[in-house]
Amino acid sequence: MILTSIFTRNIFKRTIIRNIFLYMTFASFLLFSSQAQALRIIRDAEVENYMQTLINRLIVARGRKANSIKPILVDSPAFNAFVADPSHIYIFVGAILNAKNSYQLSSILAHEFGHISLGHLYMWKQEHNNNLIKAILTGLLASAGMMIAKSGEGALVAIQAIMEMYQADNNASSRGQEISADMFGVQTLEMAKIPPQSIVDIFTILKAKTNPLNIKTPLWIMDHPPTSERIRQLKLRVKQLKTYKYESKQSVYNYRLIQYKLRSFLAKTESLKEIIKTTHDPYVRDYVNIVYLYRIGKTKQSLRLLQNLIKHNKNKPYLYDLAGQISFEGNMFHSALSAQLVAIKKIPNDPMILYPLAQTYMKLKGKSNYKKAMMILEKVLAQDKSMPFIWKAYAVALSNYGKPAQSQLALAHEFWLLNKRADALTLAKKAQKSMSRGSKKWLEAQDIIDISL
Repeated sequence: MILTSIFTRNIFKRTIIRNIFLYMTFASFLLFSSQAQALRIIRDAEVENYMQTLINRLIVARGRKANSIKPILVDSPAFNAFVADPSHIYIFVGAILNAKNSYQLSSILAHEFGHISLGHLYMWKQEHNNNLIKAILTGLLASAGMMIAKSGEGALVAIQAIMEMYQADNNASSRGQEISADMFGVQTLEMAKIPPQSIVDIFTILKAKTNPLNIKTPLWIMDHPPTSERIRQLKLRVKQLKTYKYESKQSVYNYRLIQYKLRSFLAKTESLKEIIKTTHDPYVRDYVNIVYLYRIGKTKQSLRLLQNLIKHNKNKPYLYDLAGQISFEGNMFHSALSAQLVAIKKIPNDPMILYPLAQTYMKLKGKSNYKKAMMILEKVLAQDKSMPFIWKAYAVALSNYGKPAQSQLALAHEFWLLNKRADALTLAKKAQKSMSRGSKKWLEAQDIIDISL
């Protein structure tokens, strides 16, 4: 089931952190950064689990614990990925759709894993702090008009020279980190027994997509090395490494199914018609048609086709998840429950399978169903407490079950994650008044109060 949400944590792409003070006033910085925080995040059990498998292969080869780094899917056509903390890799849908197979996508993941392992996150933080010190440039920019009026073009040239000096310094450091992450990535591929040539292949695609005319940009402006130079260095390194066989046809096909799923839910419906008409794969054609019918509101027709697809593909558990989603949104809650129970039996403990099941129990109403929803959501929160919409659903379940104080506390968690600190503080204080002083829940509310002040 594909869900989308706006992610509003304090996350900045590293290029923004490095350069923002060098060419924007502080007021502009505040405006720009608030926009940069909002990312449209996709949550889908099948796609996330597939990405997790790719990441685990890389990090385990390097001696890291499986699942210690998780994927976060960003709904954007950009050919991009980035890291903002040591535990997640943000991968854009555009990167998934442009890569031709999982080995090429693994090359992108291996590069980002390199940034984490080589300590670049700490370096970026330090550079950001240094740039804050250099924010005196903000004052120069703000008074640039006055200086130019008094001193003519010479003042403008001086300001530009200072800006170029600082930006060139930052970008030179950034380019060095990108090259080191490339080299870490290519070695990681070899350790994971993935053909190192894959990283050359994906950069070749990147070059064709981002600079088809081969336009040269002044080096001091660039915070990444020229793609052609990265390809050259990677080719030299790949020659020194052991090679491995390319993916099996089945593995490539499985990757294509992930791509078709993302296109089915995220592309314009008109483009889905073209896929349905032109594809020679009956499974892909039926799957895309099912999602197309669902998206244009023909729920019953979609479900009939889906039931037939399930009949011939009982080994595909995520089809049951899809049946649950379509039935739920068609207000057929008992049908949704039946499909979701099969899905959870085949894929136990997956948060994004458990969550819609809890939603269905709440729609069915009744104290016993609210209790089941509450218990399921507690299971989800035991795995991951960082999803605001889970806290919101949990708050609703608690309220309906007759636990208003705990419901307020759950809402406090939701608001805190959404950066609504004042609301979080108010709700935590309100919830605490109805709790025994020193109890586990009272202390939980106190934690929110302390970090919200």
